[in-house]
Amino acid sequence: MDHDEPPKRDRECYTGERTVAFSAVILGGDEVFTRPEVVLPHVEYLIRAAGRFHCVVPIYCFLPSQFRAVFRGTQPDAQLLEAMNYFKHLSGMWLRAHDLGGWERGYTDQVLDSEEAWRAHAAEIAHAPVCAGLVDDWSQYPFTGSLEFDLREIVS
Repeated sequence: MDHDEPPKRDRECYTGERTVAFSAVILGGDEVFTRPEVVLPHVEYLIRAAGRFHCVVPIYCFLPSQFRAVFRGTQPDAQLLEAMNYFKHLSGMWLRAHDLGGWERGYTDQVLDSEEAWRAHAAEIAHAPVCAGLVDDWSQYPFTGSLEFDLREIVS
């Protein structure tokens, strides 16, 4: 597996029981995440990456041309950066195999250093489809989910 790009911070910022938000964009801004048959394999890749690198994903959102998520380490040896890289690797192979382009190189990330910070960021991710004009209520968007929580408990 190739690494997407060198981390912007020391690796320790992405290791252990930490919380990091990631955002990645589809090449050329193409709108590929618009149908369940496209999104569902990527949710499976997210589950696989989270399990392999000892983290959970309290919220994820597949916007038509963007992926946003919060990763939380569940053990001292959790590797959040590797989880994101692995997810993008698996996902990118699927996208290319289905002639849907791939991911832009790199991604943005934000270390979330408190419970309040990650919950606020989760709310921002949940409301992204509303801000994009895709739905009127965040809970109506079919491609937002969680690998750990009932989103109504963390999003207001």
